[in-house]
Amino acid sequence: MTNKETRARNIRLLREQHGPKNKDFAEALGLSVSYASQISQDPPITNVGDNKARWIEERLGLEPGWLDMEHPEAETRQQLKPGQIDEVLAAKCVAAMMETLEKEGIKMPSPRIFSAALITLYSTSQASGKVIDPTPILRLAILAGAGN
Repeated sequence: MTNKETRARNIRLLREQHGPKNKDFAEALGLSVSYASQISQDPPITNVGDNKARWIEERLGLEPGWLDMEHPEAETRQQLKPGQIDEVLAAKCVAAMMETLEKEGIKMPSPRIFSAALITLYSTSQASGKVIDPTPILRLAILAGAGN
């Protein structure tokens, strides 16, 4: 992978981390929405040069050269089309829920309640691409389902 491609991939990773809209990414960088959009598209309309790369790293509190390094989290994230799910993240959510059930000594809820909790966990984890703590979601789902 060329330096230009690595930098572009990392810009897209940063874009994902800073919110659902180009406006959020632009505000984090202190740049125009138009420029943020141009550098974060796949492929980018405008490539990020060395000076701008170092400026972005400084602005976001990243180590110098961060944009030029490959990062494992960039490899696992994939561009999804509407209606698609991130299968890796979904599998991690199921594993986290099963681990939490065992660790917390919670009785396995009904499939309907487990599914509702899993959907909630997956949906809330999508923004970062990392599984959030499933314990409160499981407890709420179980409590909500106890009356039915």
